[in-house]
Amino acid sequence: MSRCDTLVNYVRYDDVIYRLLGYLVSDIDDARYPRFDIFLNEEILFRSLSEAEAKIHELASLDEHIGARAYFFIHEIPIGTICYHSYGQRVRSYTADGKFYAETKASFVEDINGNLEPFYGREKDECHFQPGDIVEVVRGDVVTLEIIVSLPIDRMTLEKKSLASGRKIQLDFTDDGYTTQGYMQCHSHPSIVQCFPPNTLMKMPEDIIHTLKQAYARYQD
Repeated sequence: MSRCDTLVNYVRYDDVIYRLLGYLVSDIDDARYPRFDIFLNEEILFRSLSEAEAKIHELASLDEHIGARAYFFIHEIPIGTICYHSYGQRVRSYTADGKFYAETKASFVEDINGNLEPFYGREKDECHFQPGDIVEVVRGDVVTLEIIVSLPIDRMTLEKKSLASGRKIQLDFTDDGYTTQGYMQCHSHPSIVQCFPPNTLMKMPEDIIHTLKQAYARYQD
């Protein structure tokens, strides 16, 4: 977060490709909450979003991976720019059955002028989860159970903060995420596309639910 007199004008890249990433659960028979491993099973490049989504629907229907399928992601990658593996001008997440789930609102990649795209806030009805909800959080090849303690800032709150400070507050892609509390009593700030419903594995253990609910209560205090 930074303060400035005027917000930057982010110049979007039009020359892009789409990278599809498909993940499976590692050792599905032994995987357990609150932490389990996943692995990258597919990485495919496409010229259009529609082609990438069509491939997701095809992969999600494969009988050989039913039960082990975890998630899909599509990264919009600008051609000729530095774009790390987890980055994208836009990143979209999909559930194991191939259904679109969430999309980032600000680019992870600087434009040709070195500017990051401003994040203007995310409304409550644009969030799948609310404080107190338990979620799966994907970080690389590890998934952990965590509990939502706060949502991304919304546009009105951001505008009020800017007025109170007397200057424009400029947010970026790092602000488009939830605040969560983990079962190890540590908090984090996963992106909106890193969070999924807790239904990849079988029913969550009651002791894990209790631990996370306690962590949420302490955070509220």
